[in-house]
Amino acid sequence: MKDKIFRKCLLLGIIILFFGAGIIQCIGGSKFSNILKFEKEPIYQEDSYLETLTFYPTDDAFIKHSKPNANYGDFAELHVCNDYGGGGSSGFAQDSLIRFDISSISSESIIVSAMLNLYYFKWIDTQPNGRTIRAYRAKDNWNEDTVTWNNQPEYELQMSAYAQIPVYYGWTTWDLTEEVQEFVNDEKSNYGWKITDKTFWGDYDIPVSYFYSKENEKSSPYLEIDLNDAPQGPFIVGPTTGSPGIEYEYSFYAFDPEGHDVYFWIKWGDDTQEYWIGPYESGEQVTLNHTWNEENNYIITTIAKDIYNFETDWQFFEVIIPRHRLLTNPILSRFFNQFPLLQRLLDFIK
Repeated sequence: MKDKIFRKCLLLGIIILFFGAGIIQCIGGSKFSNILKFEKEPIYQEDSYLETLTFYPTDDAFIKHSKPNANYGDFAELHVCNDYGGGGSSGFAQDSLIRFDISSISSESIIVSAMLNLYYFKWIDTQPNGRTIRAYRAKDNWNEDTVTWNNQPEYELQMSAYAQIPVYYGWTTWDLTEEVQEFVNDEKSNYGWKITDKTFWGDYDIPVSYFYSKENEKSSPYLEIDLNDAPQGPFIVGPTTGSPGIEYEYSFYAFDPEGHDVYFWIKWGDDTQEYWIGPYESGEQVTLNHTWNEENNYIITTIAKDIYNFETDWQFFEVIIPRHRLLTNPILSRFFNQFPLLQRLLDFIK
């Protein structure tokens, strides 16, 4: 009996000591409203950026229908020309082939964009501006040193992408994002693409478009690939202590390096959850209310993902719904949050 009285008196003295120190801190520092809520502020890396990879061709060449056994793999240019000339006669086509080794990209990567870039620098016979130049995926292996019109690979029937010849000389771009993602996922074999002009001409002076090949180092073709990164966070802001049956407010947010919308999966630690709510803008604060009905220590766990289902790690936030009535006092709860040893002492003498 005496030991229990002694422990209570000792604990009371410690509480008074810490309480007095805390009051001084509150008067000299924060507002009273901050006593009721404790927050974990997010750390956002302002220098986050989209990861961009640039690849240059391993092989490129053009082939000519009129010279079916000739190889042009060492030329510093790539040609594109429709097959049909005056009177509908054929045999004039010039196509270009190009491919890149992207095997260094992880199979788990999410491709945000993949752009093929060729530098258009010349035309002959008729100006081709506005003509549609298509890309088709090659289905078989080929080599720039040996490829000809007669031994060229087969191609997908469905077009991969298209671009239009610009009015002025400069870079021309094909969007190959979907197909590059399939290459990375090993869903399709990567033998590159054929670049071709399939729009019927049917007259004399067929437009011939010229692009630089990899042999021209200053304006070599390149494939620019942007990879997706997972959001940063998620971050949780809200009180770390409370009372049973009281509703508390919590905020959740995450930053996506590419600025994509984000979703949240939140578990409250009491067998209730919010399953992939959203979408919300990157950095947008999502405010939710929750009530715990029993005294316990609860762990809020949350995870975020972007529109490509690229997920963050799980984050954890402890909330104490105390077992001792002293901790229900909003002022005292601050001191017990700062000095958790006191809560253990309370539990010891309860």
